[in-house]
Amino acid sequence: MSDSKSIRDVGMDYISENQALGLKFQKNAQMMNRFVKLAESTGHHAPILEKSLVDLWCEKTEHETESNRQHRASFIRGFANYLIRLGYPAYVYNTKGSVERQTYQPHIYSNLELSRLFDSAESLKCSGKYPFRGSQTSLILKTLYSTGFNPCQVFSENYFP
Repeated sequence: MSDSKSIRDVGMDYISENQALGLKFQKNAQMMNRFVKLAESTGHHAPILEKSLVDLWCEKTEHETESNRQHRASFIRGFANYLIRLGYPAYVYNTKGSVERQTYQPHIYSNLELSRLFDSAESLKCSGKYPFRGSQTSLILKTLYSTGFNPCQVFSENYFP
């Protein structure tokens, strides 16, 4: 630990270390610049993360989503852990909640709706280019329904290497 380093120097070292590990860290580099400007504007030049500075950084701003605020909090937690690893005192921000996402309301199909869906898939017109379109589409839909998979899971490389 070198006492002559500023928060800017240690912050850039943090970014460089993560990039050396193969992470892009471009957005985090921009975020580090914003954090350092905030720290320096409030008189924090030493590589020390005080609770007041971290709380100020993690405060939700007007017109900001909770997801963005959580991203900033995650970034500052990573930086705090880095400072601690180097021997600097740092407050590690702790959140108790999680990001509230839009709630997805699933639709439960009735037997009649499923029957109509499968029938319409089977009745798809075949062409010279796609002679088995109806039976293939129906088979895919029935497979998805009976297994509970979603299309992304079925067609991902994890299931068909």
